[in-house]
Amino acid sequence: MSESNNHAESDQVITNSSLHVVSLISGALWVLIGAFIIYFIHEDGLKNILDAPHSVITQIITGLLFGLIAGYFALKVAFREDMLPVMEEFKTIKIIRQLPLSTPGIIAISLTAGITEEILFRAALQPVLGIWIASALFVAIHGYFRFSSKAFILFGMFMFTLSMGLGLLFELSGLYAAMAAHAMYDFIVIRGIRKQPEPSGETV
Repeated sequence: MSESNNHAESDQVITNSSLHVVSLISGALWVLIGAFIIYFIHEDGLKNILDAPHSVITQIITGLLFGLIAGYFALKVAFREDMLPVMEEFKTIKIIRQLPLSTPGIIAISLTAGITEEILFRAALQPVLGIWIASALFVAIHGYFRFSSKAFILFGMFMFTLSMGLGLLFELSGLYAAMAAHAMYDFIVIRGIRKQPEPSGETV
């Protein structure tokens, strides 16, 4: 009995570690692609991107507040009765529920996504493609655009609106604001998903 429990616990640890590895590898990929675009396509390079209207501290505070509010509304939307079937279609949500993620682990994943994805989509792509296309690409790559039901369409529209909000935050406040907002949003949503009980009848 003890050996069986230890084996199951070991499998969870490996899976948990794998999630962090995937997070770091995908983050590194986003940064490399973003750096390539900034270096070869942008006229003014990284300096112009970091030349923001607000100080770093102001950006971070603004971003954290934005992410906190956006995360709260996202959970309200996700846990609506008509949206629960939509949430269950996303494999990432099932993984988040099942893995024994600690608070430091959630923070690490949230920071990795917030920093690296904003470097690609906001810092690198948005100045080239514009806020509308960059936001649509962000949502599409994450797999949030699905048209199989009204609930899926509404969820995709919500995520597109959120992405647009991050784009506006980048333009009006700066890159660090978008990074902080994205990281805070991910942290709030991941914590909320883990606290939400799995639907009855769900098999794992």
